[in-house]
Parts: sequence; structure tokens; C-alpha cells
Amino acid sequence: ENGALTIWGPRSKQIPALITGNTTVGGVGVSLHQIAIIVITPLILAALWMFLNRTRLGLALRAVAQNEDASHLVGLNVTALYGLAFAIAASLAGLAGIFMGGYRFMSPVMGSDPLLKALIVVVFGGISSISGPIFAAYLIGFFEAACSYYFGLYWTPALLFGVLILTLMVRPEGIFASRSRGLA
Repeated sequence: ENGALTIWGPRSKQIPALITGNTTVGGVGVSLHQIAIIVITPLILAALWMFLNRTRLGLALRAVAQNEDASHLVGLNVTALYGLAFAIAASLAGLAGIFMGGYRFMSPVMGSDPLLKALIVVVFGGISSISGPIFAAYLIGFFEAACSYYFGLYWTPALLFGVLILTLMVRPEGIFASRSRGLA
């Protein structure tokens, strides 16, 4: 963050929205940029799921994530696969920045809020599958919206962290994670 502050300064900036204009959905004003995000994001997630579960390269990535040593023993180029995983993650993060930059002001220190929510989503959804965090993200989004409506914006983070703590106590591997069975 400090490097970005040095290069670009502390001023907030906004990038142009992908699609300009507004519409009304159920009596609520929504920007077309936000609708585009709602439509494009599930398509990207479906493509990522297909890649990770239906291609040889995706299965190799999953194998390295599950057991690096065994992947190396069967001849997978673990270093190249780590590079590919980083490239995919960086691309998705950049795309998220483009999406967010169209309706929020961006600054070098803006990443802590989305990062914290991403951590909550991963803890809640589990890391054993890609579908768990996806479902958890939507569930948490609806939970935040309901809490904001019924209890106000100030109580929403506290309630979200309460649910996170409860999840860690009851099911530490995540709500949507498959329970692993280890040998005793």
C-alpha cells in the first residue's frame, strides 16, 4: 500500500464504468454496470469451475494444490503450475478491480475491506472446493443485505463476525466443505 501511495498519491480515483446508464429493478435504481457484474461474474465462475474440473491442466492444478510431492513424482511441472495459478489469481483480482473501480472510488488503501470479506467467505465456504466459497459469497452477501436492512449498517460487521466465530466453533473446515476423513 505504501508503494502505491508513493507512486500514485493518496487521492481517490474512479475508472469509467463498463456500461453507463441506470435502470429500475423492483422499484430500486440499479446501474447497468452493476447488472453487468451480476451477469458476468457467474459466467466467469462457471468457466473457472469448468477449467479446474474438466481440463487436464485444471486437474493438474488441483493435484498440485492437494499434494505437491505426489504431483512432482508423477511428472507434473509444479513450478510452472504455481506460476499458472498465480496468473489466474492475478487475472481474477484485476478483473475484480475493474468491476469495483466502475462504481467505487479506488485508492491505494481500499483493499482491506474486500480482502477481509474474501477471508470470511473462504473460512465460511471452506477451501476443499471452489463451489463452497462461491455459495458462501452469495449467502454472505444476502446476509449482509438483510442485516443492513433490519439492523442498520453499523451492526452488520459485528453480526457477520459473530457468524464467522460461530462457524469456526461449530464447523472449522467451513459450512460447505466436505469433511476429510483421516486415518487415526
